[in-house]
Amino acid sequence: MTASSVQPPQRQPSAFEIANQWAQYPPAHLTAAIKALEPQLRREHELRQEELRQIALKEHHSYLLYLIGMGAGFAIAIASLTGAIILGRHNPTLAGILVGPGLASAISTFVLRRSAYVEARRQVSPESIATATLSVSGPGEPLS
Repeated sequence: MTASSVQPPQRQPSAFEIANQWAQYPPAHLTAAIKALEPQLRREHELRQEELRQIALKEHHSYLLYLIGMGAGFAIAIASLTGAIILGRHNPTLAGILVGPGLASAISTFVLRRSAYVEARRQVSPESIATATLSVSGPGEPLS
């Protein structure tokens, strides 16, 4: 493919340009054209309505997942805190485990719908690993 064969994208004519073109023809032609276009416009409208319904359904599903996550995170937090209070009298180590980083991780997983593992994987890309490896080992040195 050469540079001369690439054509710029065609722009859509404006409504004013289309109206000017149709103004040159008699009204009978316009009536025939509208009757011919009506089924296509109806199909396009129905397709767009279906797309909007699908978007609304996805948004509703996402909202329900968010609410369930909030409820689950709240329940886990309350259960852990209650367990820590009850067990804190007899076993402070177990109470500390219930209130420690595990609670924060569980809440962030359910409420925020993200985990530390996924966040770490997102921050560490293969390119950054290769760059870090090259900076640690010099050229010609074996990778360990």
